[in-house]
Amino acid sequence: MSQYRDRTNQRRMTIILGIVLTVAMGSSLILPLLQSAATSSTVLEPTALPTATVPAPVDVTSIAFDQSYIHPSGIFTATIPEAWQPDEGVTTSSEAIVTLRNNAALSLGELRVIEPTDGVADLDAVSAYFNTNWLNSSWRDYASWDEATRDVRDDELVIDFNLSSRGQDYIARQIATTDGERIYVARAVFPENSPEQVRYLVENLKANLHFNDQFAGEPFDWTAYYDSTSGHIIRFPQTWQITDAAPGAPASIEGAGGIVLRVESADEAITSTDEAAAYIESTRPGAEIVSATETEHNGLSGFSVVYSLPTLDGPSQSGYALILTDENGSVHVANLRLNESDVDLTDAATLEQYPDIAAVLNSFTVLPSGLGVVAEQPVADTAG
Repeated sequence: MSQYRDRTNQRRMTIILGIVLTVAMGSSLILPLLQSAATSSTVLEPTALPTATVPAPVDVTSIAFDQSYIHPSGIFTATIPEAWQPDEGVTTSSEAIVTLRNNAALSLGELRVIEPTDGVADLDAVSAYFNTNWLNSSWRDYASWDEATRDVRDDELVIDFNLSSRGQDYIARQIATTDGERIYVARAVFPENSPEQVRYLVENLKANLHFNDQFAGEPFDWTAYYDSTSGHIIRFPQTWQITDAAPGAPASIEGAGGIVLRVESADEAITSTDEAAAYIESTRPGAEIVSATETEHNGLSGFSVVYSLPTLDGPSQSGYALILTDENGSVHVANLRLNESDVDLTDAATLEQYPDIAAVLNSFTVLPSGLGVVAEQPVADTAG
């Protein structure tokens, strides 16, 4: 009986062991399949995009406003910090704009002079001008923006913004003032950890923005030629082209219809109408002087010379030279020729027939020393 029980127990143990082994072997085959199925049904999360590393706030004591700037339109001048590099500038029929970039600080500055068609009587009108549509267009390079605050402080409209771009959050301030005809705008943008820097940059940009009053009433969307060595400046339509120019050297500018404008400095003093006429005869061989008179122009004294210049191809050209002496005794000359005969640009009735030429000549002046053109002025390629 005992032997029978032992054999029965052994048989049971054998069966149990077989079941355990079968289950183990099956598990070794089935579990990987189940794991594979589970893995294939899992949605992989994309790798997170890195965000820009926020630089430490700039020490405001290191922001030195020591670089002179003149807008390519000549409409305004400014003093800007050297670490913020200006772009080429933009000019429309009502706005002159420059953007200043400091890539290391993830910062922007901006200056604008705006001339609305109907003017702006006060800061309420300025605030109305900066409506949602205008602001949305001005911040279009950012992924999102919202206006945080808007206040009138003394003679300024101050607007603060929150911005985001490429995973980075920014803060910005815009300060706007008006003289009743134009709006003057300064902006500063920094990462959100730099509120003090925003205030410092925008307040100093605004304080160092200067409209050139001598160009009031002239078209905004004209180009200016400014010689950083001599200091003289002249504005002209964008369709005209600078064909030759270098600091301290004569500049040649050409307009439609064969207009040629030469702007230069004279090496000698010119103190009389006879000397003015002699200067034109020496620089334009063959010129026949029609008149030479004393003139006052943009606060400078000088002479205007009308002359005729024979050509090899037929009718003579008409010429007009404006010769001005600045407070330092330096002589500046704007000499314009056009392919028409017997045109006297000193005659008021004649000037009315050539409004663009009249405006170009009227813009000729000398700016205070120390200014400089940051963006290189384009010179037309006339080769070939």
